Parts: sequence; structure tokens; C-alpha cells
Amino acid sequence: MKSLLALQATAGNSAVAALLARASSLPPGPLLSSLGGVAAAMTRAGRHEQDALAAAPPSWQPAPDAPAAQAPAPGPAPATGNVGSVAPVAARGPAAESAIAAAHDPDAAVLQHQQSAFHQALDREAELEARAATQPAGEHAVVAEGGEAPIMATAPATAPLVAPTAVRGEHDQGVLQVAEDERGSAIRQAASSASGAAAGLTAEHAGRQGEIHTQSTQSLHLLESQNRSQRDAERSAAVEHVAGIRQQWGDQSRAVLAKAGAHGKEAGDTARAGIARQRADAEHAAAATREDGKREAQRAQGQPQGPGGLLGAIGSAAQSLAQKVGQAARAVLQGAEQLALQALEKGKQLIRATVTSAAQAFGAAIASGRSLLTAASDRFTQAIRERVARARAAVTGLMTGLRNAAGRVLDTAALARAASIRVLQAGWHAVLDGVRSTVQGALDFARNAIQALGAFAPIVRDVASNPGQWLASLAAGAQDGIRNHLWPDLQQAVREWFDDKVEAVLGLGAAVWGILRRGGITLAQVGHVLWEGIKAAIPPTLISILIEKLVSLLVPAAAAALLIVQAIQAAWGSLSRILQAFDAFMHFLRAVRSGNAGPPFGKALAAGAVALIDFISNFLLQRIGSPIKTAATRLKALATRSSGRIMAGLHGLRRGQEAGLARDPQRSRRAGLQDQAGPPGDPRGPLSAQALDRRAAPALERALGRDERGRAA
Repeated sequence: MKSLLALQATAGNSAVAALLARASSLPPGPLLSSLGGVAAAMTRAGRHEQDALAAAPPSWQPAPDAPAAQAPAPGPAPATGNVGSVAPVAARGPAAESAIAAAHDPDAAVLQHQQSAFHQALDREAELEARAATQPAGEHAVVAEGGEAPIMATAPATAPLVAPTAVRGEHDQGVLQVAEDERGSAIRQAASSASGAAAGLTAEHAGRQGEIHTQSTQSLHLLESQNRSQRDAERSAAVEHVAGIRQQWGDQSRAVLAKAGAHGKEAGDTARAGIARQRADAEHAAAATREDGKREAQRAQGQPQGPGGLLGAIGSAAQSLAQKVGQAARAVLQGAEQLALQALEKGKQLIRATVTSAAQAFGAAIASGRSLLTAASDRFTQAIRERVARARAAVTGLMTGLRNAAGRVLDTAALARAASIRVLQAGWHAVLDGVRSTVQGALDFARNAIQALGAFAPIVRDVASNPGQWLASLAAGAQDGIRNHLWPDLQQAVREWFDDKVEAVLGLGAAVWGILRRGGITLAQVGHVLWEGIKAAIPPTLISILIEKLVSLLVPAAAAALLIVQAIQAAWGSLSRILQAFDAFMHFLRAVRSGNAGPPFGKALAAGAVALIDFISNFLLQRIGSPIKTAATRLKALATRSSGRIMAGLHGLRRGQEAGLARDPQRSRRAGLQDQAGPPGDPRGPLSAQALDRRAAPALERALGRDERGRAA
């Protein structure tokens, strides 16, 4: 019982069935008392499980959000606000390179240098723009924000569990013993079945908990898989959209650079054409001036003019004039040379201006292209940023939706687990109520059965304490009462019964009794003589009969307490004719437990002496019938002999009746039998009735074979 209480104090789900299994081995009283502890253990186990659920509700850790592996693609660059974004290099015309003048022409070299610098600047802008257009802008790293924290269900409210049913204890040992005797197997079967049922309910609960966990896990994995697919689709769409933006960015950058290159090419071609024209014009004007001066000098000297150009003749003109002409001609030639040089210098100035204008055109083309590229870079970068931000907001929203849906799944799982706890509790208590109902039904049955015993109900408790010992005490008390406490109170009643039964027992018939009476032998005298002869044999015979018949009727076979009392109650139906004093009988039954039931039983039997003797008369007569029959036979013989003498006496009596009566009136009243011994010298006076009775006894003794030979009548 101590281990059972310890188990009740620490019971969990797995121990409830063990509690019921242990309780099933207890008697009804302790079993009924233990059910309260089992119920408390059930409730305590439910509370413990509810507290555990509240302290650690279902939770889930979603997988970290990460983009799926994708092929690298151009990415947007952050906005710089300057010309750090350029498209691919513009096409360069090879004719522009060959159109530059020879290396000895410094003006052409300058234009060539400027145009080369222009193309280098375009290349730099194209490289920067290409780098900016491929700079990642986060479209390949779009990740939901705030999705790393674990998700936990809302702890369900602690619902009240099934309240244990109040148990009304039973302290009447008689009721408990009768319940054990009559319904003990049913109670143990109910408790054992309840233990199995509780174990089954516990297993079902564990199965439900596992199923809830499995279903919620599957639902969460499905939600996560679907949500991840949606997030990956959103990321893919963002990457594809950004790639399209980058493509547009590249196309526009290439168009701007191509246009800038075209403007530069046009400026270079125009400058080269102008330089050629201006060079030709200057050379033509210098040559014409020199020809005019040469002709003037020739006229002055009469020398013919030679071929030559303005520039070719500048170096040798002075020598020719100095050698061939005189001072006048020299002055003419010098003047002409000065004019030629002036014409050439003017041509050079025009060429320089053309080269400067070309350089300015190159710079303007670069500046215009850079401005367009910057605006395009800002616009496309902003578009990429906005698209990435929308994608990030979309996947964050999807992750939030996943967390909300997962929270609902976990809340549902928590509610299902709490409901499973309540279902388990309800099932447990229903099983326990079944056991309690069985035990209570057995106790009610026992209580009603005891009440049905009526006046015999009080002894059930005595019998229930130890039925076997009580039966032994009952038998011992009855036998002790019969052997040691009955005969002194019953002796007179037996004598009176015997006197009443003598005539019927002897069976002599009216004629025989008439003869015996006429012979002076009365029924009382016969009864007295017979009683004296058999009275010593009656007590052991009576005791033997009562023990054989009465004790066997009173003491049932070993059985359950209720059956014992019911058997005694049934026996009372027969014994009531004998034991007419019920209070005395109950006093005897209540004294059985103390072991001192002999005297009360003797008095109970003696109180109904007449009925008791009537009950045993036939058995008693059978036991003492042999000497009585012998006496009856001898009495019949005596009557026969007396009858012959009486007939002879009657014949003589008729003759001498008068004389005889006159002489001795008492003579005719004598029995003519052997008288008792008396003193000599008896005056032979008239005999009294008492004397006549005494004279009849020897005759009865001779009839019974107990007379003494040689003694006077």
C-alpha cells in the first residue's frame, strides 16, 4: 500500500495503468479508497502535461532564406552622380587615321593627337559604363528580412480537467466482506480491464501526439516548399527584369557613344578637309606671290622665270636673286618673299584655328555623351534599385505569410495536443468511473443483501471478520451448549414428554391396559418404572441426536459470509419451531465471535424445550425403542396371565361375593400380586390408594424382568 501511495504521488501518463493494475489486487474497501488517489494522479498527470505544453508550445525554425543558385548576370551599379557610367566603345573609323598628314606636318600631327585622345576618352567612358552596367545591385541576393527567428505557437489556455468524482468510503466490514465474497471477481476483472483500457488510452494519446507532430511537420514543410518556390520565382523574375533593364542600359549607352563617336568623326573629317583646303590655299597664294615677284625681278634683270611653288621657292629665292640680279631685283624678290611668307603664315593660322575648332568639337562630343550616359546611368540604376526593392519586399511579404501560416499550423497543433490531453483525461476518468461504479454497485448489493437479512444482519460483521473461524466457533458453541448446558434445564421437560408418550410408545392397546388397570397397574406406574430404567441413557442419546440433527442443520458448510448468514437465516425457518425464543437465539449468535456461545445456546434450546423434544422425539424413540418394546412385550404377557387368573377369580367371586364382601370389604380390591416387603404383624387393615400403587410396582418389575427372586411379595 505504501508503494501504491508513492506511485500515486509521482504518477505520470505511463503510471496510471500501473496504478489501476495494483489497485485491482486490493479488496473492495481499500480499492475504493485508492480510486481517489488514482483520480488525483490522473489529474496531476494531465496538469503536468498541460504545464509542459504551456512552457514549451510547438515551435518551428524555418530554413534561412537564401536565393537559389543562378547563372551570373549583369548587375546594376549604385548611383554616382557623375560620368562614372558609360556604355560600350563606339566604332572607330580607320580612314580618319590615314587621312592625317605626314609626320612632318605639325598641324596634322596635332589634329591626329587630339582625335586619338578623343577616341581614348570614348574608350574610357565605354569601359566605365560597361563596368557600371555589370556592377551587382543585389538582384542575386534578394533575401527576406526578419525570417530567421523561430516561430512558436501561442500557448493554449489551460482548460479545467475532469474533476475527480467524490468517493463515499465504506467502513462496514460486513458490507466489504460480502462485496468481496459475492462480487470480488467482478471487481477485480473491472479493475484489470480498466488498467488495460487506461494503457490503451495512454497509447492512443501518445499516437495522437505523434500524429499531430507528424501532420504539423508535414504541413510546415509543404508550406515552406511552396513559399520557397514563390520566393525563388519572385527572385528569378527580379533577376530577369533587372537583366532587361541592363540590356536597355547597354543599348542606350552604346547608342550615346556611337553618336558621340560619329560627332567626333565628323569634326575630325571636317577639320582635315579644312586643313587640306587651307594648306592648299596658302601654298597657292605663296606660289602666286613668288611667281609675281620672280617675274618682276626678271623683268628687272631680263631673266626668264622658272617653275616652282610658293613654298619650294622660298628657300632658294634669295641666292638666285643675289647672284643673278642686282640690288633692285633683290628688293623685288624680297618683297615678294615677304608676301609669300605672310600668305603661308595666314594659312598656318587658319589651320591652327581649324585644329582648335576640331578639338573643341571633340570635347563637346565627349561632354554631351558623358551627360547623356550619366542621366541614363542614374535612370537605369534607380530602376534597378526599385525593382530589387520590390523583389525584397515581395519575398519579405512571402516570408511573413509563411511565418503567419506556420504560426496557425503550430497553434492548431497546440490546440490539438491540448484537446488530446482532455480526451485522455476524460477517457481515464470514464474508465475509473466504471471501476468505481462496479465497486459501488458491489457495495450496494452487499448492503441491500445484508439489509434483506433483517434481524440476522448484525451478525454479518462478526462472520465477515473470519468466516471459517466463526463457523468453527458456531459449531463448537452449539455442541458445548448441547453437551454441557442443556440437560439440566431439559430433564423435567423430557420426563413430562415421556410420561405423555408412554401409552403411545408401548402400543399395548385398550384391552391390555384395561386388564392392567384391573390388576392395579396404572399408566403412571408403568411410566415411572420405564423412566427409571432408561433415564440414564437419555442424556447421551439426546446429545447425540441434537448434535447430529440440530448442529448439522444450524452450521452450514464453509462458504462466504453472506451465504453463511443466509444459510442460518434459512435454518431458522426450521429451527424456529424448536428455538422459539428468537432473542435467545440471536444472543447465542452474537456470542459466537467471543467463543463463549455454549451457555447461550443451551438456554436457547431449553427455552423451546417442548418444541425441541417434539423435534427429536421420533429420533429419540428410535434410539430407546428397544427396552421399551421389551417392556411392552412383558406387559402383554403379564396381562395375559393376569387375564386367566382374573377370569377364574371372577367365577369364584360370583359364588362367594356376598360372604367375601361381608367378611373383608378390601379383599376384592387387592391386585393379588406380590406386595412390597413390610413389617411382620401387619394388621391387614384396609389398604390406601398409595399402598395399592406400591403393590403394583413389583408386578411391573416382574413384567420388565427386574424383580428379585426369593423376596416376599
